[in-house]
Order: sequence, then structure tokens, then C-alpha cells
Amino acid sequence: LALPVTWAIMHLAATKAAEQLPAAFTLILPVQPDVEVLAYVLGISILAGVLFGLAPALTSSRDALFSITRGMGTSLVRNRLRHGLIAAQVAVSLTLMIAGGLLVRSASQALNMDTGYDGARVIDVTPQFPEERAYTADRKAALVGELRSRLTALPGVTAITSARAPNGGGARRAAVSLTGEPPSPRASRATLYYTWVEANYFDTLGIPLTRGQGFGASSGQPAGAVVLSESAARRLWPGQDPIGQRLRLGTDPRVHRNTDELRPDGPTWLVVGVARDTRGATMDGSDSQQIYLPLPQ
Repeated sequence: LALPVTWAIMHLAATKAAEQLPAAFTLILPVQPDVEVLAYVLGISILAGVLFGLAPALTSSRDALFSITRGMGTSLVRNRLRHGLIAAQVAVSLTLMIAGGLLVRSASQALNMDTGYDGARVIDVTPQFPEERAYTADRKAALVGELRSRLTALPGVTAITSARAPNGGGARRAAVSLTGEPPSPRASRATLYYTWVEANYFDTLGIPLTRGQGFGASSGQPAGAVVLSESAARRLWPGQDPIGQRLRLGTDPRVHRNTDELRPDGPTWLVVGVARDTRGATMDGSDSQQIYLPLPQ
């Protein structure tokens, strides 16, 4: 009974979500049931039913078989066993209720959490290309440029920005050195996330700059400028003004990256601004400590 109801709700939700998208976008969301998951849940349900139904049945049969020889003691043991099973069932039910309540509460807090940016009118587009030789770096750049131009022409689009945010695997994390030397076990202050962004990234997402400035589009922008999040600035220079400070970054060569992956290794970066913290995907909020680097054209 639950399976067709769930499928109908998912199908309706996907349809309603697709209707809210602009005409230029298409939502592809498979909602058909997963046979493997269905078989697993069905097996667990049958196993639980057999175990919790068989134990009382066997106990009752055993009690009936030895009731003559055990006399009044049988009733006492049966009552104790029944009470024990009831207590175990109540304990398991309470545990499931508590866990379910915590999950619902965590989901509610996640939905109401202040992310630090305004994403109510923002659409995230991630282009993906076939793994073919015909899609060279120049062709990909041309296609992305065409996509940006077409999106800019859409009614209601006020700004477009590009960024390469850190992924869930932690590949875009770098050791930070404040001594002017390349990061090493001896000269490393912290390991922080880094993100490549365009100059209008902060304005487009509504991330305010609390100190300094962002990446300017004019030629007067200092070379090698970076912007730190507030928590990253406190981590690197506690109680100090981070504006004008310099740092060096180094990535772990053992971490796998694509051949065209941008790396912040090598140059000395100058801190020109501090942005408000934003929340990402990590549960502990560690990716709030961000180093924003200027995304090359």
C-alpha cells in the first residue's frame, strides 16, 4: 500500500516542481521505485514479522506443553516473558520515536538555517560535457560563453557569475602558510577550503563584505588578491586586522584532481577583503572558513 502512495506523491511533487521552472529549463528527476530498495525493505519487514511473531508463538507452545509438570510456575514465567517482550517493544518504539523526532528537528533547523547568502532568486547551473575528444578546452569555453550570453538575455536575469566551489570530497582544500615559505608541516598555520569566484560573485549572491573590498574589475586591483571569510580571518589572524596580510597556499599532491583543475600553489596572495561567513555542505560548518580566489577568464 505504501509503495503506490509514495510513488504517486513523488510523481506529483516532481511535476509541481517542474511547473515552477522557467520555460528554458527542464527538470529530469526519476521517481520510479527502486527494485533493490523495495526488496531489501520487504525482506526486513518479513524477517521482523517472523521473529517478533514466532517468539511468542513458540513460548506459548512450550508453556502449553509443560503446563502440567510446571504447575503454577508456568504462569509466572509466561507473565515475565510477556512483560519482557512488551518492555522491549516499548523501548524500541521509544528509541525510533526519539530518532525520528531528532531527524525532523534537524531537517527543520537546516531549512531555516541562515546560509549567509541570498539564494531565493538564484539558480545554480553546472554544465557537463561528454567525455569525447571533440570537446576540447577551447570548445568548452566557447559553449559556456554562449550559455552565459543566452542566460543573460532571459527576462528577469539581473546578473550571472561563475565560481568553482569546493566539492564534498575535500579536494579543494589547501594548507596555509603565513611565513612567506611554501606550506609544509613546519610552516603551516591551517588547512582551509578555497573557492575560485568572479568579481561580481559577492554582489550576485548577496554576500556582504564586512571589511576591505572585493575583486575589482579595474586595472587598479592588486595582483594576487584574495578575500577571506570572517571565520577564516579569525583562524589565521586572531585579534588582528587581516587586510594587507599575505599568505601562501599549497595543495596535497596525493589528492586526485582533474588535469584542468586550477591550483592556488606558488604565488603569494594579498588579503584585500573579508566577507561574511556562508554555510556549505559540511555538518560541522568547517567549510565556512573560506579563501576566495579570483577566477581567471
